[in-house]
Parts: sequence; C-alpha cells; structure tokens
Amino acid sequence: MVNEEVFKPLNLTETNWYNELDETFAEVIREQNRKFWSVSSNIDGSQMNMYASAREFAQWGLLHLNTGKYNGKQLIQPEILKLATTIHSPSFPTLDLPENGFLWYVKGSERKRSEIGALVPKGAFQILGYTTVTLLVIPSEKIVAVRAFNSFGSPEGYDYLADVRSFGDSIMVEVTFSPES
Repeated sequence: MVNEEVFKPLNLTETNWYNELDETFAEVIREQNRKFWSVSSNIDGSQMNMYASAREFAQWGLLHLNTGKYNGKQLIQPEILKLATTIHSPSFPTLDLPENGFLWYVKGSERKRSEIGALVPKGAFQILGYTTVTLLVIPSEKIVAVRAFNSFGSPEGYDYLADVRSFGDSIMVEVTFSPES
C-alpha cells in the first residue's frame, strides 16, 4: 500500500524494503558480530530493512512539512500526518523523558533525554533510523534536514543523545547566523 500510495507518486526509486543488497548500497559501519546487530529477510514492511537514499529521506520529510502534498496533489491526508507528529506521550512523573508522536520524536518542552536539541523550536519533529540516520523537520523554519552516518553502534565514550541533539542545534545556529536571515 505504501508503495502505491506514497513511493510511486513521489517517484521514489531509492526507497523500499530490501533483503538483498547490491553495489548501490553503502556498507554499514559496525563491529563484526555485534550483539545487537541483526538483519531480516522480511520485506513486507512490518520489520526493519527499509532503505532510502538521503535525498529520498529528505523528500519524506518534505511530504510531512507540506502536510501530505507533493506537486500540488494531496498524497496523505493532513490529519494522519498531524496525528503522527503531535505529542501522544503519557504524562510521566519525571520530565526527563522525550515527548513522542507516532514514530516521531516531537519537540514540545525541553526534556533532559530528548533526541531534539535545545535550540530547535517547539513543533519540530524528528525520526531516527537503525543505522543512526536522522530526519529533522522544523515547520516554523520550513526546514527539512537529513544526517546519514550509516553506522551501527557507538564507540566507547560516545554520547549518542548529545550528538543527535547537536545535529538539530547546528541547523538552528546556521539559520540564526545565515546572511539571508
């Protein structure tokens, strides 16, 4: 259904579920025999194995930014995307935990363990992939940003949360100090 309703109308040719990789795929940087690394032969969309180029991942973000429209055509109903990118997390006793929509982290208030940087404005939303790929959408600035590391796991001493937050913060620093602002 996603192929027919979204991928084909968006002309996505580098995005799909794959269980066999060829020379067009970048090798995932990882330690051999890593305990939590796994692959699956499943390609029905119910598990991992969805691959996308950075360019097409950005198009996915742009579709969300444009409330489901592409080339003037409504591909996804805005209400569905609003549900996905609106905070649905329960109220936790601690304010440390991130706020979430459906599959997206959503910036509502500042949270100690949020994946979204402190400089990123409220209403932004971000999705993270299995190999550290990050898609950040900042509606108030009309920005879609992609970071593709294509790596799995973290070296000793690496602070994942600080690193992924710095991605969004660096985008906002660039927006703040760009000559066009």
